[in-house]
Amino acid sequence: MSVRVRILSVLGIIAINIINSIPIKAQTITYIPPRQDKEKPQKSQSSATRGCRQDLSDVVTMIAPTDHVAHTSLAQPTLFYSVARKIENKALLTIAKTDGRSALVDTEISLNEPGIKTYEFPSNINLEKTEYYIWTITIVCNSQRPSDNIEVQTILKRVPQKEELSNQLLQQKTALEKSQYSASIGLWYDALYYLYPFDSKKAEPYVQKLLEQINLNNMVLETKN
Repeated sequence: MSVRVRILSVLGIIAINIINSIPIKAQTITYIPPRQDKEKPQKSQSSATRGCRQDLSDVVTMIAPTDHVAHTSLAQPTLFYSVARKIENKALLTIAKTDGRSALVDTEISLNEPGIKTYEFPSNINLEKTEYYIWTITIVCNSQRPSDNIEVQTILKRVPQKEELSNQLLQQKTALEKSQYSASIGLWYDALYYLYPFDSKKAEPYVQKLLEQINLNNMVLETKN
């Protein structure tokens, strides 16, 4: 091996070591939306305002894309939503398959404190692979007349976790790296899952970056379970 080749080899090793030593905060996170099924709805989020005496349509926002169906590879992803202001109304969170069958989850939640909140699945409930689900937050305005209530909904899909994905995740050493990889292959809910909880100061810039990419800017990054 010539002296020049030997020097270049050494320089190459040094360059690789420098790149590997760059702290995670110097990197970025980019969400690339997944390819959508043509026969399924492309718009994932909607809201309906009906008979409430006051306008509550802006109280709840799902932390998910609105122009396409977001994916997860997780059987029990963490769901995130934002409460803009305190209200005393009763609220319900439901999760069901989009075929209209009975709900997997039907539970009461509190909207009496603003901030970003999370819902974690019970240990006995799992999303099935390749299935579409609709999760809904209902603000109850009239318990005797459900048609008066406000509903905010979004659709998600659980996709299979292929061997390649499992291997790639194993190679990512930190939660931030797992989140970055998940975002790059279109797994929105996985990307948030690995950044949870939001109160981690190290994760905040990445969470904000993700929110900006789906046009949810200026949210307070404080999680309330």
